[in-house]
Amino acid sequence: KANEPSFFEIELLVESILYRYGFTVDNNRVFDEWLYATQPGKKEKYLFIRTVEAIGISDNFPEGKGLEDKTRDNARF
Repeated sequence: KANEPSFFEIELLVESILYRYGFTVDNNRVFDEWLYATQPGKKEKYLFIRTVEAIGISDNFPEGKGLEDKTRDNARF
């Protein structure tokens, strides 16, 4: 529907690691955003998860640390 947020998700395989990235947005803001990684034979782990309230960053994603406060409501992380 025209007034509802749009949902996008993509999976990428890079050097045998499966990444799952997605987000939910409308014209004004990002509602949710996430990045997960799955190594062969292991369980999926989050690298970051964003909600309207906050951005949670895994210790396995140091390049994301410190960017939480710099991310605008209407921009993807």
